[in-house]
Amino acid sequence: MWHIIEQSYYDRICDFARELSSSKLKESHHQIDDNNEVRRHITGLLGEAAVEKLFGIDIIEWSIGDSEKYHHPDVPGYNVGIKTVEKGKYPIIFKQNDYPQIICIRDTKNSNCVYICGLATPEVLNEYQSDDLIVDDRLRARGTKTAFFGFDKLKEIKSIKDIEKYRKDKETMLNIVAVMGRFVKTPELKKTRDGVSVTSFSIANEVYGKEEANYIECVAWRNTAEMICRNCEKGQLIAIDGTLQTRNYENGNGEKRKSTEIIVNNISFCTPKKKPYDDILKDIDFNEEDLPY
Repeated sequence: MWHIIEQSYYDRICDFARELSSSKLKESHHQIDDNNEVRRHITGLLGEAAVEKLFGIDIIEWSIGDSEKYHHPDVPGYNVGIKTVEKGKYPIIFKQNDYPQIICIRDTKNSNCVYICGLATPEVLNEYQSDDLIVDDRLRARGTKTAFFGFDKLKEIKSIKDIEKYRKDKETMLNIVAVMGRFVKTPELKKTRDGVSVTSFSIANEVYGKEEANYIECVAWRNTAEMICRNCEKGQLIAIDGTLQTRNYENGNGEKRKSTEIIVNNISFCTPKKKPYDDILKDIDFNEEDLPY
C-alpha cells in the first residue's frame, strides 16, 4: 500500500533530519555513515509518517537527544517498531529482536512515496536474516546488525486494528520456559562491538530416574549476563526462566544449521557459590564447651 507524504510535511521532515544529523555528529557511532546520515534519517521519518497516515495517530518524535533515550518501539502504546529502507535495499535490523517491526520501502524516484509492506513478527525477524545482504562493509564488521529478507512472511496490515489483533493473538501464544540444571562450564562474559554484554552457556538438566541429562543451550544479555558471570561457575545448580528461540545459521563449512536456545530473563541460585574459605572452615575442629556463652 503506497502512501504519499504531503509536500509541506515532507519539507518539515527534511529540515528536522538535517537538524537531527547535525546534533548527532558528537556521537561516534553516527560518524560511521556520516555521508548518508541526513538521507537515512529522512527515510526513517518518512516511514513513520506513512504509518501515521495509515493508523491516524502521531508517531514521529520531534525532539532531539542522546540516542540511548530513543531505543524503544516507534508506535506508542503498541510495542511495535517501524523499519524503512530505500527501494532496492534490504532493511537493517538487530540480530536479536524482541518486538515486531512494520517494514516500509521508500521510492527512490518519488522521494515522498512510501510503501507499507507489512508486519514482521520477532520470530520472522530473527529467522530471515543474513549478514551477506549488508552493503556497508563497516556495518557488517560491527557484528550487531544484519539484513532482513523475509518479505513473503509479513503479515498484512490495513489499519491499526490489525496491530491490535496481532497483540491479542500474541497474548494467547505463550512462550515461557522454566528449567533447572547445572552449568556444564563456567560462563564467560563477552561484549558485542557496541559494548553490549552477552554470555552463552549450557546447563545439564537431569532426567528423573535415569543416569542421563538434557543439555540446554542458553543466552543472557546485558545486566543478566554480567550477573551470571560474576556469580556462577561449573557445576552450580540454578533455575532459569525465559523464552524459547530458534535461529538459523551457517557453520564453518557453510552448512545450514538450526539452533534452539533459551533467552534468559531471570535466574535463581539453588545452591550458593562456593567460597574460597569453605574447605578451610570444614577442617576447623573445636569443642562447643570452649565457647564463652
